[in-house]
Amino acid sequence: MKTKTFLLILSLLSNLALAQNHNMVIRVHSRFSSLWVLEEQSNYRSMAPLLLEDGSKPPRPLDSYSGYIANTDVVDRAVLSKIPTSLLAHYDAEGIDCFTLDCIVTPNGSVLEVFFIFSPPCPNITDEEMIYWRSLSDEIKRVAKFTIPEYARGLQFYEIGKRIVISKLLNPEQTKPATRTSGNRLRKPAVQMTEEEREKKRVRDEERKKVHEKYKGKNILELIEVK
Repeated sequence: MKTKTFLLILSLLSNLALAQNHNMVIRVHSRFSSLWVLEEQSNYRSMAPLLLEDGSKPPRPLDSYSGYIANTDVVDRAVLSKIPTSLLAHYDAEGIDCFTLDCIVTPNGSVLEVFFIFSPPCPNITDEEMIYWRSLSDEIKRVAKFTIPEYARGLQFYEIGKRIVISKLLNPEQTKPATRTSGNRLRKPAVQMTEEEREKKRVRDEERKKVHEKYKGKNILELIEVK
């Protein structure tokens, strides 16, 4: 009993300390006012240009200097382990149905910084919820490993991201092909929305369509590079 009480107190103190020092901020994207960046306040590479080791600009297009996640599932598992599913479902219902998890990566594949990019609407993330995002940032730095191919080497650091679709994360079975059972029709998940929720969704979809049309054909590196 004493051991359980001690562990509970220790957990509460740890969460309190984390809450007081989460140091997470939401910033308007430095070049695109329709994008928002959630990151640690100490980050300074997330909006920096990608440069060669000698400080000069890369001679080739930025998308030719790309790496990949050694284990793609590790990012999804980290998100689910650090952010409660109830909170993810809340974000999804509020219109934050996806975000980009970006990492600043060293040439040897270690993660230096983590930041999250959101498109409309601007995320309304409370100070208490920031604790989970800080924990996720720390977890990604700990578990995510990247591979930089030989042909892409030569940069001071790399930016590698993954788009996270919350609905697919919460319901991975929906991404699998539907199957028929004898005598049954294909089953689809029931979606119940109020009139107000439908109207909000319509407005959000229109906003996203405008953003997607504006940046259509550009990859994330071109959007984020600071000229």
